[in-house]
Amino acid sequence: MDSNIENREKLRLDFVKRFLPEGVRSGHGLLFDFQKPFDFTPDKKQLERCIEEYLFLLRDIPFGAYTDILGGRMLGASELVLAYLGRSNENDRLHLPSDIVNELTLRIETLLSILKIHFEAVGHRYMSFDGCKRIYDIVWLLTYK
Repeated sequence: MDSNIENREKLRLDFVKRFLPEGVRSGHGLLFDFQKPFDFTPDKKQLERCIEEYLFLLRDIPFGAYTDILGGRMLGASELVLAYLGRSNENDRLHLPSDIVNELTLRIETLLSILKIHFEAVGHRYMSFDGCKRIYDIVWLLTYK
């Protein structure tokens, strides 16, 4: 495996480990915690740090590797961010630094546009991929007022 790919995967794994609450096994598990055995609400500082570090992961996706967002550890990181946003205090979510929200929104919207063009060119619906759904929902939660 290419060392750059290994490094990106390690960064993504470290991100998930750093932000998972104790006792939670994955971002997916926290996001789909319907029975609510995990009593976790990120405070404003945790939410902001999680969003900032996720933005770093998005910045690290190299040109041409846009499908990274669709699976593996990047999907896990996206699910973790979505869980943080969904569990956060609405006031904290609405008052995240605008520069971070704006850059994250722009990066995600750009990724979705590229993925839409790519997948529709080969006859696939891009929103049928969980990775696309998760990042779309991140933007929705960040910009919904």
